[in-house]
Amino acid sequence: MESHPSGSIYSSILLVACLIVVAGLFVAAEIALISLRESQVKQLAHRGKRGARVAALASNPNRLLAALQVGVTVTGFLSAALGAEKLGVYVIPWLEGFGLTEKSANTTSLIGVTLVIAYFSLVFGELVPKRLALYRTEEIALFSAGIVGVLTNLFRPIVWVLSHSTNLVLRIFGIDPKEQRAQISEEELLDLVAGHAALTDEERDIVEEVFNASERQ
Repeated sequence: MESHPSGSIYSSILLVACLIVVAGLFVAAEIALISLRESQVKQLAHRGKRGARVAALASNPNRLLAALQVGVTVTGFLSAALGAEKLGVYVIPWLEGFGLTEKSANTTSLIGVTLVIAYFSLVFGELVPKRLALYRTEEIALFSAGIVGVLTNLFRPIVWVLSHSTNLVLRIFGIDPKEQRAQISEEELLDLVAGHAALTDEERDIVEEVFNASERQ
């Protein structure tokens, strides 16, 4: 049975963990940047260089999404591939100790390590970052703007191909790629006000009166 230095397994786990964290950063940045309302983007544009970067990224959502998806896909692929290869060498001898053949141990190790990495990737690379981005939208957008800007420049040729491919498919479905996201309607805004727990009844009445006054004009 081949022995491996104990430090190697920790470095392998650290490498996979770092890739999952990076993927999570890309996911959080994606959710935060595409969740920003137009009014938020305009406000952030006046908050220094980071805010200006956020506004620039939000102005081209197709390019933004393409760049982030490339980042998420690459880091996800690397975490699964490197994890199965680097961690599998420690699992295979352990499985063989239970009487499995070399072929069975290899297959079981590949499936097992991949499933474990997939679990941590889903929790720490997908679900948690998305929830955080929904609760801390502006903070994460400002924090990640510089990194995402570098990513879009780094993957510019790939992003160009993906963006134009996406636009082509959207046109096939009769959608204008340059069409802006629909603005929130008055009814939707009133529903948000009515369901906002932090507002008092008096404050809700004031907001509703403002809308009623505008309708009478």
